[in-house]
Amino acid sequence: MTEEKIVLTKEQAESLEYLLENANKEYLLKVAASSDLKFVAVYGWLNHLSLDEIARILDGGYEVKKTMEERKEEIKRYFDSFSDVGYRFNSRGKAYQSIIRNTLNLLDIKIEGINDF
Repeated sequence: MTEEKIVLTKEQAESLEYLLENANKEYLLKVAASSDLKFVAVYGWLNHLSLDEIARILDGGYEVKKTMEERKEEIKRYFDSFSDVGYRFNSRGKAYQSIIRNTLNLLDIKIEGINDF
């Protein structure tokens, strides 16, 4: 069974990548395992992760959490894909759009061009 990747914010991922450019993985694990050493400044968020979580990030990578705006753009692209020529005159495409619109309304999420009326 594969473990789920640790989810980081965009800012955390950027700071981790910068840290990895300037320090090796062994150093990160040494700091994480130490009771005397701590990550500081923009790396302080690493202090809230366990040694196991940091090792999982270094070994298996991580996933970057999308912002709400990025998720809305992804939904909009998916919604618009049902307006393509293949679906334009197809009742199935209209049904998919209706399902997406109703789901967004139930979740109280408004996306311009889909359910912003």
